[in-house]
Amino acid sequence: MTKYQTEIENLRKACDIAIEAYTNYSPKNWKQSDIDWFVLCTNQTKSGLIDRKPPYNNLSSLKYEYQDVFTYFQEGSGQTVEEFWKIIREEGLPYKRENKLAKILKRGKVKSHIEYDFIKDLIGPYKQEGIISESEESFLDGILVAFEVKNKK
Repeated sequence: MTKYQTEIENLRKACDIAIEAYTNYSPKNWKQSDIDWFVLCTNQTKSGLIDRKPPYNNLSSLKYEYQDVFTYFQEGSGQTVEEFWKIIREEGLPYKRENKLAKILKRGKVKSHIEYDFIKDLIGPYKQEGIISESEESFLDGILVAFEVKNKK
């Protein structure tokens, strides 16, 4: 099996895991229509991986499908995201979750509402689990307030 074929198989498995996460661990505040839409889109991505024709049957072109499948799970938070990454690890798939918090801490500011919500959702659990220290928690609280002040204008 070529590297391309292996990546296709891995990405198809990731699609199945994404669908399982959306349906079995639905995000808070999502309506059934939201879940149905994400499942439909993910199924379409998975189907599109079969019988790809030139010039789209190469590793570089798979980056677009990767983005389609993984964007929510790299940028989101909550049980849906946690279960997705847990199953990815259990299945031994070669995908890694980005440490967005480390990037934000290093940058020293919140760039978007997505990052703001991400920090707000995870600051408590991360503190409880010992992922962040008290000083990092205080720093994050400060950059959240700075973001709020900047966006009130």
